[in-house]
Amino acid sequence: MTWTESSNVAQLLLRSARRHPRRPALALGPRVVADYAGLARRVASLAWTLRHRVGLTGGDRVALFMANCPQYVEIMCACWHAGLAAVPVNAKLHPKELEYILQNSGARLCFVTPAYDTGARSVAAPALLDVVDARSAAYERLVGDEAMEIAPRVPEDVA
Repeated sequence: MTWTESSNVAQLLLRSARRHPRRPALALGPRVVADYAGLARRVASLAWTLRHRVGLTGGDRVALFMANCPQYVEIMCACWHAGLAAVPVNAKLHPKELEYILQNSGARLCFVTPAYDTGARSVAAPALLDVVDARSAAYERLVGDEAMEIAPRVPEDVA
């Protein structure tokens, strides 16, 4: 794949989904939890929700304060797909370090896994709209029926 003026790193997932739709894309231990086609569908749907229901716009930051899990990959790819900037945060940081990152990154949304929920919710970050547990029913409702095309990006855009 050559990089063009309208390239987006999310095109890598889409290309794999087109070439190898039924091949395993994500596993949790020995169990396959998503093939490339299914992962690409969930990513495009989550991207649509982030842009159209949550109201994030191109370049907005989304923090990931999470343990390693399949949802981490979905969220990161959905951010790229939607033209948002993923802000991975080391889950072992002190709450003050997390607060600094959330405040200074301008994160509008923060995804967490259960062990990190309380720490993220206790942070005072003015731009932060919500904290979402990626293993909750609320997260699953973000993955709906609508889907969006990959947002056009240019090489200078933050991912």
